[in-house]
This record gives sequence, structure tokens and C-alpha cells, in this order.
Amino acid sequence: MNEPTILKVARGRLAAACLATLLALTVVAAPAPPASQPADPPPPRRTWVVDLYERCRPSVVMLETVEYRGSPSRPASRPASRPQSEPSAPKGKKTTHWGSGVIIHRDGYLLTNSHCFRHDGRRRATCHDGQKRDVVIVADDPEHDLALARIVDGGPFTPIRVGRSHDLMVGEPVVTMGNPFGMGLTLSLGIISALNRNTNTDYAKLSGMIMTEAAANPGTSGGPLLNVRGELIGIITSRKTEGDNLGFAVPVDHAWRRLPELLLDGRTGILPDLQLELGPDEAKITGVSKGSAAEKAGFRGGDVLVAIGGKPLAGGIDAAIELSRMKTGQDVAVTVRRAGKKVELAFRPRWLSGRAPETPEPKLQSGLTVQQYAGDWKKLPDLDALKPASTGTAASVGVGEFGRKGGFALRLKGFIHADSDGVHTFRLDSNDGSRLYVGSDLAVENDGTGQRTARGHSHLKAGWHPITIVYFSTGDKPSLKAFWECPNQPRREIPAAALGH
Repeated sequence: MNEPTILKVARGRLAAACLATLLALTVVAAPAPPASQPADPPPPRRTWVVDLYERCRPSVVMLETVEYRGSPSRPASRPASRPQSEPSAPKGKKTTHWGSGVIIHRDGYLLTNSHCFRHDGRRRATCHDGQKRDVVIVADDPEHDLALARIVDGGPFTPIRVGRSHDLMVGEPVVTMGNPFGMGLTLSLGIISALNRNTNTDYAKLSGMIMTEAAANPGTSGGPLLNVRGELIGIITSRKTEGDNLGFAVPVDHAWRRLPELLLDGRTGILPDLQLELGPDEAKITGVSKGSAAEKAGFRGGDVLVAIGGKPLAGGIDAAIELSRMKTGQDVAVTVRRAGKKVELAFRPRWLSGRAPETPEPKLQSGLTVQQYAGDWKKLPDLDALKPASTGTAASVGVGEFGRKGGFALRLKGFIHADSDGVHTFRLDSNDGSRLYVGSDLAVENDGTGQRTARGHSHLKAGWHPITIVYFSTGDKPSLKAFWECPNQPRREIPAAALGH
């Protein structure tokens, strides 16, 4: 190989080596690929729903009524000269009925459904601390499926923050809290599906209800419907079993309008003769009974209650509760706000006078006398103008063997025994019309057709009192039940031991 050729080869090899070196340097000097970008942070687990649950949980209770069915009753032939004591230990089959409630006052007052208390038995509330505490019914409003109850011991309790329902919006997020099927406190999220809806339940015909898709299962009844602020806007009452996600709640504005009547209709014995409009923060007087002590003391419509007995009021429900606690025979100092100024007033509230007992015949027999009348009516007839088709006696209040095909009416008469002085609340549940008289005084007016419920009050002194119950049926599923609440005793069916003739 000649020299030029050798030089050419050498130069070629040198060029190749330089190119390889350059490529190697290029690879080494090349920047590293960019690192992967960090992923977006996950959404926070603590949402407004979590905060709402933790904030509202202390204000929601789980209700239970423990009922013993099939307990042996007193034989009908046993003399009823005095009330018989309850069995020392419960007997019969144990059944537990579940419900929910929401605390609206620091002293343990809670709002729930009337149908949560339709069964007799020991009533208790499980609070957020896990403690079970006894509950007593303060006032019952079956027509609107509302009830006011009170936790007997413990406290002070945490009341729920009360909102409003007159400006709710369809599609607005809501939350229900309650005790479905007795499983424990449970939260469900949904929206308002509709407003101003009507629904019929086994207990009442309800109008103006809130409809929601949030869960409303058995046991949730009486629990709160809450907005995103954790404010009470309704009381869960029922659901449509024919479909899914069709729950109903009583609007809180409606419930708040009912509270003054429930507390101040004579059930506690007090009649302050003041008509109140309750708000979350105040109680306004909307009317004063003419000629009453309240009118003479200077109360006026438009006055806002500020303090009672020197005790400042924390809100509307506080005012109604303090009025219901007033004592008879004592002047009560009340501070009102009128035209921006405080005015001091004092008055002595009216008290339901106690009805004196009557001494029946020495040999009082158990039960009531019954007169049956045949006929077709749309309202209670004047039984004094009719001749009975049959007569007999019954151990307790009810249709019993005196029902018949077609229309009929019954008159049950006898005596009822009050164990102690105080206001007794009577309630009639009947399919078609009924009335209850204590002596000649009408205590319960429940006339009309269809399934009906009504209540009334009588201030009775201890002893025997004449009682008359009249009832008529169009012949369609006749039924009649009578209940009473005695001082310091829960509502129950009037026992046979308290009746005589």
C-alpha cells in the first residue's frame, strides 16, 4: 500500500475516532429527562358533612320504648273500689320500638314525632355520650305528628341551632340524622326534592311537608332534617314505601308555631292568656285574651318577652317553657321590649281549677256501662233522643262485642279514678267520631268521619269522677281507644283498674 493510501486510511480512522468521542461527549453532556410532575393532592377528607355531623351529634338522641305485650290483666269481675297497682315486674313479650329526637332546649326538651310515643312502656333516650336516660312526654300533637318530650335527668344539654323553612329551595343539600331500625346514630346526605307536599300516614294526614331524597327509614322518625349550616329545618316524619328516596319532614316553621299551644293550652295547668309567636331568638306576643289578668297587667300585642321572674330568656322556646313553669297564686314579674324600650310588668296567671271528686256508690263494680244504638250518621247523634238497641257492660274503653254490621253508636258511662291532684290529659283515637266528658264538662271533642285523634285536659283532684264517652261508626272498621296522661306518669290506655260503674 503506498503512502498516500496509508495516510488516507489513517485520516479516516482518526476522523471516525473523533466522531465517536464527540458523540460520547454529547451523550454524557445531554441533560437528564425532566422528572415527573407531582400528582394533584387528594381532596380533603374533612368536608362540611363531617364538620356538621360532629357539631350536631350532641343534639340528636335515639329513642326507644320498651313494651311488654300479653301481660295478664285484672279480671273484669274484680271490684274496682280503688285503682290496682301495676305489676312489680313486667311480664309478657318484650318489644322495643325505635325513634329519634332532636334537643331544642338546654334542660333536655326535645322535639320528635307523636307516633314515636304511640306505644306504652318505658321510654328512654340514648344521648351522644352513650348514656340512656328516661324520657317523659310534655305535650302531644298527633294531628300534626309532633310531640314535645323531656329527658328526666342529666344536662345541661346541647340544643340544635334552629333555622327556618319558609325560604327553602328545591335542590338544596340537606342531611338527616337518626336511629334507623335501632342501629344507632346514622347520617344520610341528599337534597330537597319538593316543597309543600301532602302525605297520608297511618297516624295523620299531613300537609305542607318537605320532601327529601335523604334516607328516612323506620327509626329515623323524629330526627332532624338539617341544612348545610347544621340548622334544624324540619322533623323527619314518614316515607313513601311504594318508591325509593321519598321521605317527608314537618317544616320547622310549622313545628315552632305549634309549640306555644302545646305548652300553654292548659296541660300544665297554667293559662297565661298570651298568644305567642316563637322565633329562634325571641318570643313575640301576638295577642292577649280580653279581660284576662295579662291584659289588665298591661301586656300588648307586639311586645317581645325579655325576662320572666328576673331570668333572662335565651330564645323563643325558652320563653314558652318558662311560662309553662309559672306557679299558681303567685305574681310573676315579666320584662318585655316595647318600641325599643324595656317595660316591667307583673301579673298572676290563670290556673285551671281542680274538679272536686264525687263519691260513687259504695259497691262500685268494675268497668263501664254500655248502650248501643243502631242507625246511620255522619256525625255524633243526640243519643238522649234515641232508644238503645242493647245494653251491657265493658271492662275497658273500646267497641268490643258491641260492634255490629252497618252504622251504630255507643255510650259508655261510669267513673274514673284519679290517683293524685293535677292536670290529666285525655286522648281519643277512633274511626269516626267520639267525645269524652268528665262530669258534664266536655274534655275531648273528636267528632267527624274517618280515622281521628283529639286530646283535651281536665284538672282533677284525687278520687272518683264521672266519665262518659260517646262514639259512632259508619260501619267501616269501627275502632275506639282512650288514653290518658296523669301527673308524673306517661301516656297509656286508660286501664280497666281505673274504671268503675
